[in-house]
Amino acid sequence: MHQSPGRYAARDGGVGSPPRIALELFPDFETIDADRIVVSMPDLTTEVVREADTWKMVPANHPVSTERVESLLDKVATLSKGNVASRSPESFERLGVDGGGREVVVYGEGDAPLVHFYVGHRGRANRRTFVRKEGMDEVLAVLDEDLHKVFHPARVTWFESVDVLKFDSKIATEVTLTGPEDTVRFERDENADWVQTVPEERDADQARVTTLVRALASLQFIDVAAPDPASDFGFDPPTLSMKVRLADDTEHEVLVGGTTPDGSHRYLRRPDDEATFLVSARTFDAAYLRSFELWLDNPAEISGSPEGRRFIGPAFGADLIRAVVNSDVLVDAIADPSAIAEDGSPAAEPEEGADSIEVPFRVTEVHKGAELLPEGVADGSVLLPIRLPIGRQLPDLSEDRGIHLIFLKGDAESGFRLARDPVDALVQPEPQTRAQLGGILQQMKAAQPPSGSGGE
Repeated sequence: MHQSPGRYAARDGGVGSPPRIALELFPDFETIDADRIVVSMPDLTTEVVREADTWKMVPANHPVSTERVESLLDKVATLSKGNVASRSPESFERLGVDGGGREVVVYGEGDAPLVHFYVGHRGRANRRTFVRKEGMDEVLAVLDEDLHKVFHPARVTWFESVDVLKFDSKIATEVTLTGPEDTVRFERDENADWVQTVPEERDADQARVTTLVRALASLQFIDVAAPDPASDFGFDPPTLSMKVRLADDTEHEVLVGGTTPDGSHRYLRRPDDEATFLVSARTFDAAYLRSFELWLDNPAEISGSPEGRRFIGPAFGADLIRAVVNSDVLVDAIADPSAIAEDGSPAAEPEEGADSIEVPFRVTEVHKGAELLPEGVADGSVLLPIRLPIGRQLPDLSEDRGIHLIFLKGDAESGFRLARDPVDALVQPEPQTRAQLGGILQQMKAAQPPSGSGGE
């Protein structure tokens, strides 16, 4: 871990060399002195505290990644001063350092603040970031491209692991879904095929059960709930229990509780863990609770388009499957910051009478349609222009919002446009949706005939 050398350090040249001016923004800060860290943005705050050799998030009291914390503290200790961009308080809001944006406070023993500063917008060159120390009028343009990433309060990025369950789905031999009154169980037969054994014995849809097991094998959470002695979080009794047995006789189980007061998230727990995990209620319920009901009421039901029927499983909503099937290209990408205004909208003015505006994106990963992209786009060396509709609600495209999953139609010759409504085509999927997407693409690839087979 970085240890600051102090305010002054002798230059090379031996005794008698004159002291140099410290380049660090916080020259007296020692990472070992940090006991509590608070990183906040409007409507989102992450707070972690040191407990012996570990760090925990509060109030959830859940372990976080030590590497993540050390990375932040090292960044604070080595943060260079940079150039003075402004000395006028009137510029604070414009530069994003007025306290209404990203704020970082590191506390030491006795809860004394060791470091307190604001991380603002990026400069025009996108390499410098505006930073202001609390109580100072100087706004510095710091040459560091990672500040927004390191000093981000998104809690899901702080945990050591976001896995609720993690196992090898290929060796699963039994899966049991148990509700308050009913149970559905699937087991592998002597041919390794899935058969339903409870509530009655019958053939099972292999793709649906396999998809369920794969989704459970990589089930992930997006946050951890704070302990609340006054609430059982809907686990008394659980809404649903999902248990998978493996070939080595080990078992992996997750309990499903109620939802948050606003209905946006659902609570999950492992029987051997006190932590209460949060997942998207809309996604989870469509994937698991609805599937449980279908297996009880109509085990043969598979909804969706004719194409979707080839891939649909209990972890995938038919809407997501149709979106993947009907798009030409599917990429992860982030809008070029120079093309985005401070409010997250496209910075350029549309041409008169135009119904769309072109915004360049940098692709970070291609999920589908790499062969349709212009050369250099897939590896991120060339920006991908995407036409976005005018007069439609667009999501926040600022760099702070991170990478978007984008559904596209088109090709290198005709250009690319969104394959769906903007709010559905430019999305920031949760880990659960990422797992679903991987399963869909894997099944689509498996369903394609081998190269050279079929046809003339």
